[in-house]
Amino acid sequence: MSVNLDKSEGEGRVQESLEITLRPIELSEVDDFMDDKVTRFCLWDTYTSKEQALNYIKYFAIPQPRLRVICIENCAMVTMLVTPASGFDLCRGELGYVLSYNYWGKRDCD
Repeated sequence: MSVNLDKSEGEGRVQESLEITLRPIELSEVDDFMDDKVTRFCLWDTYTSKEQALNYIKYFAIPQPRLRVICIENCAMVTMLVTPASGFDLCRGELGYVLSYNYWGKRDCD
C-alpha cells in the first residue's frame, strides 16, 4: 500500500509516496521491543535482558498470527495484537497496540 502525502514547500507542492506495510515482527526489532519509555505505560514489565525479549519474539510473537507490525518504509512504527472474544461475542475482538517512541507526538513520518 502506498500513501501520497502533499507537502507545501514555498510556492510549489511536493508529492511524496510512502510505503505502508503490515508484517510479522522480526528479531531485529528486539531493541525497540525493550524500550522502557514505552513499556512503562503497558500492562507488562520491560524485558531486562535481550535474551528474554528475543525468546518472547521467537516463541510467542512470530508464531502468533494476530500479532503484526505496521511499518512505514519498512521501519516498524506500531506493534498490534488482535485478541478475539469468545462466546456470544465471537464476532468481536480487542485491538491492542504500542506506538514506537520515535513516533510519539509526531503528525507525520519525517
